[in-house]
Amino acid sequence: MSYPRSECSWKKGDGRMFKHLLAPLDGSITAECTLPHLVALARLYQARVTLVRVLDCLETGLDKQPTDPLKWQLYMAEAKAYLDEVAQRLRIEADIETEPVLLEGQAAQSICEFAHGNDVALIVISSNGQSGLSRWNVGSVAHKIVQRAHRSVMIVPAYNPRGQALTGLRYARLLVPLDGSQRAECVLSAAVAIARGHEVELLLAHVVVKPEMPRQLPLTADDKELIEHF
Repeated sequence: MSYPRSECSWKKGDGRMFKHLLAPLDGSITAECTLPHLVALARLYQARVTLVRVLDCLETGLDKQPTDPLKWQLYMAEAKAYLDEVAQRLRIEADIETEPVLLEGQAAQSICEFAHGNDVALIVISSNGQSGLSRWNVGSVAHKIVQRAHRSVMIVPAYNPRGQALTGLRYARLLVPLDGSQRAECVLSAAVAIARGHEVELLLAHVVVKPEMPRQLPLTADDKELIEHF
């Protein structure tokens, strides 16, 4: 989970966080791996949930030729029907009400602008989307969102969730890496809330780099044993 680069604003016990969740979907089954996480977090925080689909001419190949209004309207209708279907699944299977939203433009930019303008607290996105690694991967849309959103971002490792229930997801263990900075500690309030809500173990990790003295000769066996001991 990524956090904004701004100074930490969360306070211990702050229950206001993550009151608006945003789930970008690209129409692929892989991108839907975020839905069980979305349900778990929405229930934990009693959050408002928005599903967003970005209509990008680059995605359809319509950028290579003048856009056919009829094809574009058909594309919009298909995208809306898809979002409505996902919203209905969440309502029936998980009792979660959502707001489907269609946007037009470049995916990362449109998602970030929507998040800024609608007080989104957390963006939940799959690491990969359409066509496996070719479109929505960490080096593409998800990566750009992490860099530009200035919002908390949860990236779910992509997998095929076909047949998986939307409810019942529980986290078994949470790992929070800390580097000693106040910014790194921004994640603690959310981590504690999730750990309490799911009754799981919370692990705090801080990596200390072993100091090494420059030397011309290789380490002896005694040197290595001494280093390992300390």
